[in-house]
Amino acid sequence: GELGAAIARGARAAGLAAVRRFETKEDAAAALRETLRPGDALLVKGSRALALETLVAELETAATGRDAP
Repeated sequence: GELGAAIARGARAAGLAAVRRFETKEDAAAALRETLRPGDALLVKGSRALALETLVAELETAATGRDAP
């Protein structure tokens, strides 16, 4: 939403060049599957209303080939 856009703009203004913002969890998952490599760490932060645990589970499944617990 608009708050996410504002946060992304602020991060870029503070000098973080690699800021990416996604409209949907599915868009984020697709980009992260292409970007993340073994040994990478990812912090997922968001409102429980966003149900980002589904994003994490999808990434775990993609990384390990097995369903996340």
